[in-house]
Amino acid sequence: PEQLIMRVVDSQVMPKDLEVLIGTKAQHDSGMTIHAGTSRLTIRSRSVTIDTEPVGKILARQKSKPLNVLALAGGMSPAILILTDLGWRINKYHSSDTCKAAQRVSNSVAHTAGVKIEHLPSLEALSSEQTGTQYDLILASPPCKGFSRARGNPEGMDGTDGTLFKLCCGIIKTQQDMGHNPKIIFENVVLHAERKQDEQTQNEYLGMEFKTLKASDCGGTQHRTRRIATNICDLNTISRTEPADPNWMLHPTSTTHLRIMPCIMASGSRTKAPVMVNDNITGEPRLADIEELERLQGYPAGITSGWSLD
Repeated sequence: PEQLIMRVVDSQVMPKDLEVLIGTKAQHDSGMTIHAGTSRLTIRSRSVTIDTEPVGKILARQKSKPLNVLALAGGMSPAILILTDLGWRINKYHSSDTCKAAQRVSNSVAHTAGVKIEHLPSLEALSSEQTGTQYDLILASPPCKGFSRARGNPEGMDGTDGTLFKLCCGIIKTQQDMGHNPKIIFENVVLHAERKQDEQTQNEYLGMEFKTLKASDCGGTQHRTRRIATNICDLNTISRTEPADPNWMLHPTSTTHLRIMPCIMASGSRTKAPVMVNDNITGEPRLADIEELERLQGYPAGITSGWSLD
């Protein structure tokens, strides 16, 4: 399909006090809306919403040293798109995930972003290896069903998911003991009431405190609460962002009356409360399709199929 091309340029090229310049024809043809008083740009015809940043920040990232990134239980590696969209260059992207379907999608994601991805062994195997790579950023999102409120009798830190959690912490500690001091983002689920005792245990294993963060407080379109631990910033002081209107993520012929959608991951088509939208052509409600569900989670449409690339 036809692409919309945007360029980041040095400030001296732009008129004074302007950071984003979009031609009137491009705005009209693409159905763009520039939201006054915010940094958000909506392209309704493409079901795309962009939260812009000061150009200087993006240029500074582009000129900085390329990152070495380690993703523990990295899944389909959407972080590649996030990092490159923010302007970061990637030197090495190593991902430990044994799911072949996830690896196929992550290969496509990396290919699309122009990044070479290397798949590492499982967490169990990786924890016993001495990696010489000095990582600038470590992302950890190990399986967390064993801690989830959605399960009965969760095993928590005493079960398989607890073991994987400890392995991630061990790999991070190995990097720290080698003097690498990487930046860390570790994600986990809100704990089941029967596993509240695991909160302190997790904090101690990681050496950092988990804080609760809602996707809708960070501009997300869905109710999705997670516990995050990071040494990049203080999560208690980060600014909150108005959630994007979920209608912007739907096909132009569809709408929803909801201001924030339910958690997409917990609302599959086979659940009791699937994500529904209204089809404005037929006037009937229908299940949100895959592309809409992808965009509602903040992903580009087509990512879960690997954009049909082998």
